Amino acid sequence: FWTCRGHMSSRADAWLCAALLPAFDVASTSRGWPPRDVRVAVSRASDVVAWAASQTFPVVWIVKPREGSYLSRGMHVVTMSRRDVATPAALDAWVLDRVVDRDCRRPAARRGPECDRRKNVTFQRYVHRTALVRGRKFDVRVWVLVTSVDPLRLYVLRHGYPKIASRAYTGTRDLGDQCRHVRLMLDPACVHGAGEFLANFPDGYPKSTASPVFHDGFELVRGHAPPPLPGNTTATAPGARARWVDAEHFWQATVWPNVERALTAALLLARRDLLRAKAAHERADPAAAGLRRFALLAPDLAVDRRGRVYVEEINANGKIMGTHGRAGGYRDLFHDDGYVRAFLRIVGVDAHPEKKRYGGALAAALDHFCAAAGGSCAPGDRADLEAAVDEEAHA
Repeated sequence: FWTCRGHMSSRADAWLCAALLPAFDVASTSRGWPPRDVRVAVSRASDVVAWAASQTFPVVWIVKPREGSYLSRGMHVVTMSRRDVATPAALDAWVLDRVVDRDCRRPAARRGPECDRRKNVTFQRYVHRTALVRGRKFDVRVWVLVTSVDPLRLYVLRHGYPKIASRAYTGTRDLGDQCRHVRLMLDPACVHGAGEFLANFPDGYPKSTASPVFHDGFELVRGHAPPPLPGNTTATAPGARARWVDAEHFWQATVWPNVERALTAALLLARRDLLRAKAAHERADPAAAGLRRFALLAPDLAVDRRGRVYVEEINANGKIMGTHGRAGGYRDLFHDDGYVRAFLRIVGVDAHPEKKRYGGALAAALDHFCAAAGGSCAPGDRADLEAAVDEEAHA
């Protein structure tokens, strides 16, 4: 975000920054608990103060531990007033008071490992004017296969997995209730079991953003569906049967293109660092130059009331959430219906078997293209073109 703010000033580049959220890291050098001193990343303290001058207050932030935050553990939401960020010193004082959530201020909790991890956190702007599903906040887990960063080639699973809060969203009136804001789905702190959680969804939990159940509950503002399709005269009041049709159209026409744009921007902004890491690896190990690299990423995205999409974080563990079986209960919320197999097929783990049908025609087409482009293609360029065709043919 700060790189964009400082260097992407032209309108042509503005889209690269639109999906990024302001954030800054905080670290404590204190050995005691609660931490007595906090060090804000120096290069960002002044950035935050300068940025805040143009903001409407209060500003809402989500505080995230940089490790050990599975199931949103240690996360909490805080508000910032204008005086809290009047100077870098005011920002330091505000951070020191907000870095620890209420649970870790209790004497009995101060020695626990969960609280100890919360001394090193990231403050990220919270999307509180959020779209809803059945009156509840949600975010979306999507899966992205990156097969090349230069040139950039990525493949996105055409639907995401909605992670929906167990309690109704009340805006910023009750930021202390983490079950409305940061603890989504089956967090043990919010529900007494899968049955209690799933009771909120009489038509079943929407396992995909492609599901009519998801679109039937999708709201830009609580109680209000997205705008109707042009020419659709069917009633669109809450609860009407055709409501999901308008919502699906809005999702596909507005939200999903913003998803693809956000993911593309994030990777373009990271590309320079990724290429530097690749070069360093190959200098240290020349044999690595021949490796085929790919990454399976799992970004979490927020959607606001206008259908804009923001990147909250990018998980790089290469996993598809859910199970391969249909065991029922909470294990039945999402299935890997061959998605990992399909991603691996794109990168060629089975040597792109369909190539035997088109390989000759592809070679001829590449010969013709390279000849028309100036007589020949560089070996790397030809390999990139061939890889792009192989991936598309097996996607």
